[in-house]
Amino acid sequence: MALSRVLLMQSKEKLSEEEAGYLEIIERNGKRLLSLINDILDLSKIEAGKMDLSPRSFSLGGTIEAIMESLGPISDDKGIELIQEIPTDLPRIESDEERVHQILQNLIGNAVKFTDEGSVTVSAKYDEESFYVRVQDTGIGISEKDLSRIFEEFRQVDGSSARQYEGTGLGLAIANKAARILGGGITVKSGFGKGSTFSLTLPIRWAGTLPEDEPLTVGVSQEIKPEQKTILVVDDEPEVVTLIAGFVSSQGYNVITAHSGREALELARSHHPFAITLDIIMPDMDGWEVLERLKKDPDTATIPVIVASVTDDRQTGFALGAVGYITKPVDRDILIGEINKIGRPGFRNIMVVDDNEIDRQEITRIIQQEGLRAIVAESGSECMALIQRSLPDVLVLDLMMPGMDGFEVLERLREEPGTVNLPVIVVTAKDLTAQDRKRLSGNVASVLEKSETTSKRLLQEIKRILLEIQERETELETIHNKILLVEDNEAGIIQVRTILQEEGYNVDVAQNGQEALDYIQHTIPDGIVLDLMMPEVDGFEVLEKIRGQEITANIPVLILTAKDLTKEDLKKLSANNIQQLIQKGDVDPKGLLSRIRTMLGRGTGFETGNLSEQSGDPVRSEEETGKLVEDPVFSGETRNPQLETRNQTPATILVVEDNPDNMITLRAVLGN
Repeated sequence: MALSRVLLMQSKEKLSEEEAGYLEIIERNGKRLLSLINDILDLSKIEAGKMDLSPRSFSLGGTIEAIMESLGPISDDKGIELIQEIPTDLPRIESDEERVHQILQNLIGNAVKFTDEGSVTVSAKYDEESFYVRVQDTGIGISEKDLSRIFEEFRQVDGSSARQYEGTGLGLAIANKAARILGGGITVKSGFGKGSTFSLTLPIRWAGTLPEDEPLTVGVSQEIKPEQKTILVVDDEPEVVTLIAGFVSSQGYNVITAHSGREALELARSHHPFAITLDIIMPDMDGWEVLERLKKDPDTATIPVIVASVTDDRQTGFALGAVGYITKPVDRDILIGEINKIGRPGFRNIMVVDDNEIDRQEITRIIQQEGLRAIVAESGSECMALIQRSLPDVLVLDLMMPGMDGFEVLERLREEPGTVNLPVIVVTAKDLTAQDRKRLSGNVASVLEKSETTSKRLLQEIKRILLEIQERETELETIHNKILLVEDNEAGIIQVRTILQEEGYNVDVAQNGQEALDYIQHTIPDGIVLDLMMPEVDGFEVLEKIRGQEITANIPVLILTAKDLTKEDLKKLSANNIQQLIQKGDVDPKGLLSRIRTMLGRGTGFETGNLSEQSGDPVRSEEETGKLVEDPVFSGETRNPQLETRNQTPATILVVEDNPDNMITLRAVLGN
């Protein structure tokens, strides 16, 4: 699978459409086989009593919403409606989150798969002891004779040789056994042609004790990191907060949350986040009032706000100063797209410091028209206070101001290590003396006199300075992009190295743990991609030794593994500051690159292809994806010179096959 993905990436221009289709078949069927193997292994572990459970407290409503969101594109393609009936006061559940997700994914996924028209409704309720989740569809239904056997292994309702729906018949068997292990169970009511209703019961509280340590959370910031941008998520519904926080955390942002309007205003002032996502319907203070107060407060007025609400009142939102508007249920790609607009590559912050309101407004207008963000200060002291919170890319500074004038601002900036190299453009109406020019010499990028031509020249200077900044950053990226790949599997090396090198990373390879330890004695990489399972010196030992040396203690490490990680393994990784983990089997290039950028703290990786910690993307049938490999029409007039040598009448073969993969294979064999 890894090598077929590499071939797809590198040879698209060299292969014909039909040949590229062969590689897509390899990749697609590889995913199907991988899914089958994983199901069989899960079933075997359950039956052998070897299924490890990691109970914790989590939001059941958030899990259901995430699954429904992921199935949205499939239901849209089929024209069926997905309906959620989840109470807002649904409490948290104590259970194994991964297993609960697996059970619900199977039940809801099956409902969508076996429904061609109508709807799929997921509802939940609870009492003092249990949760009750019901998945009801208007699909093909199950006959009475099959109903008692649907939880058997390798059993599918449509089990004939002419069946329409793909699958192995293991999903329901695994879900049922997993539900029992968790202390619950699954029941079903159905009638042939009348749809089905599956009911899952789970205990609210875990029967044993919950672990003191939270399990490793892959790809989510564990603490606020200064080098990463922070998003404030405001919503009174815990499930929505969890959902949105998960979306933005996966893109490398820090996340802080508020469950009320008042809390949001306090956090906005104290943390001054990069952006805010804001719900409108909240009990104590609605979102419109929060937005209005944010924009009236000079400390928070410049923070971009994205409104996320069930109400679609974009006009009001934009009128009050919102930069984006999305409707619930929140779509991950739309949300990330709105944040991407705020922080798109080349997007820069320009601080304007001027006590003259007319001049200040004019300069701000010029900057904003170019798609740049203007941060406004009315005095030197306000300028210094704002810089303490957030450093701009360029400072446009007036010299003549009451109190702290522009000269004093410059002196203070050049005294501090963090602002000594901040580009400053002086815009002034002062008739500069020789002494003034001497004070400015070496401390500013340019000096412009206020006049009718100031606007054009100011914009030219800002663009020139930003271009220089961009060029310096590009040079730094080229110099500081050395990745050490520690991997003993040849196919894995080729795949990961190809993906990283095509993105411009310098990749060195160590084929075992000892080579990796020898390498870091003479070269310190910017990041390490580390396989865990290697002979002699394994990845755990490499990690321990890296973290045990002061010079390498803080190197960011991305774990790449095919190992079925135990609780003990996860504790080891957490103790060694690992927050990035990819399961081998189907490494998604965009996801890998996003994780690498997040690991290195460079960019937020706004690719929409989010890499799951699971072994691969969900396997979809042709009916689910709506995509078939295009096969040119077999006309029967294709001529084969070899046949014509023996027989003037070329043979015509009629191939009757509904599987496009087999059709392509047979056609290629016979055509040759």
